[in-house]
Amino acid sequence: MRVLGIELEQQDWSIRQLIPPWAARGSVGVEVSRSTSLGIATVWACVRLLTSTVSRMPVDVLINGEDGVPSPYPSPRWLRRPIIGNPNFDRVAHFAQVMVSLLMEGNFFTLTPRDDSNDVSEVFVLDPQKVEITGTLTSPGYKVRNGSQSAEYGPEEVLHRGLLTLPGTQRGVSPLDAAYHVFGVGLASQEYAGRFFSQSQTPPGYIKVPQGSKVTIAELKDGWEENHAGAENWHKPGVLTGGAEWAAISITNEQAQFLEQRQFSVSEIARWFGVPPYMVGDVERSTSWGTGIEQQGIGFNTYSLNDYLVLLEEAYRALIPNPRSYIRFNRNALMRGDAKSRVEFYTGMWELGSMNQDEIRAKEDLPPLPDGKGKTYYYQSSNYSPVGTVPPISAPPSEPEPMEGK
Repeated sequence: MRVLGIELEQQDWSIRQLIPPWAARGSVGVEVSRSTSLGIATVWACVRLLTSTVSRMPVDVLINGEDGVPSPYPSPRWLRRPIIGNPNFDRVAHFAQVMVSLLMEGNFFTLTPRDDSNDVSEVFVLDPQKVEITGTLTSPGYKVRNGSQSAEYGPEEVLHRGLLTLPGTQRGVSPLDAAYHVFGVGLASQEYAGRFFSQSQTPPGYIKVPQGSKVTIAELKDGWEENHAGAENWHKPGVLTGGAEWAAISITNEQAQFLEQRQFSVSEIARWFGVPPYMVGDVERSTSWGTGIEQQGIGFNTYSLNDYLVLLEEAYRALIPNPRSYIRFNRNALMRGDAKSRVEFYTGMWELGSMNQDEIRAKEDLPPLPDGKGKTYYYQSSNYSPVGTVPPISAPPSEPEPMEGK
């Protein structure tokens, strides 16, 4: 493709390819990969939270009518059963793999084989590490490696989206590459903690013996361990003779900084994934997203989760046969507040005539009222009246009669 005499070619690179060889293991000397990163508790918690939330949301298929009002549309076959030959692989499993690809690699690649009518029959999530983007920006291709073999597919056969793409590129930036050093610090802190507790030579304290004491080191050591080692001896008082004294060893500045660094890594990794730290167990710092769990949840849904949902909705819209149809993740389950808030919301919508009783009951997973009694819309006048009717106008009050003697 030529624009203003400049040839625009497809670029397929990652930030890690720009890291010099001597820094391949990061500034802390720890290798960062997909498998090692998932060993960090905060990374696992963030990936699990976002993956489970998105993949378990109900997915509606809608079509825009001539009047612009959406209505339900039959779900395509691939949404009901993504892989025909695998009855255990359902919609939840499919979108879970898509989310893991986005969160760990910054891209997802979905292979979309079609039937004789050119409709998508199945969907397979490819490993992003095995996919190379070829071709140009206007006509990309996808080379998929499988061991020593490889296969090439066109843009109509692979659905690809990047979470964050740089100008002039198709492949999204991998969070593992962009946060290479941040994840490396988390891994190094975790490794240091394990070695500290398993290999540390720092004792909890020591026994001071005055010079010239006849008590030997072996006697003091053996006697103290015999009377105080083990959980059953934790609360026994210590007795030292011969002028011996016990001196505890406090935590060093280096160890204190290590603990602070581990806490900082939790907040830093959560920030990379757009997850409020309290959602992954860090409750030490307050959040600026309002007060109360409900307001914090709304902030998470609006500023973090919605980015993934819109990306998937726009991408998978291309797989619906009818061009006026689309998929939509049902966000109502996540936005549902407490009982009092829901009553106030439903009451307001009912009084405005925006929802009828059956629609309110459906939001609460209740069946409609019998005989169609819940289908009528009401609005508030002097009394509640059905929408489309004119409320009776009461006569104005008459002038009061003057009292006698006045």
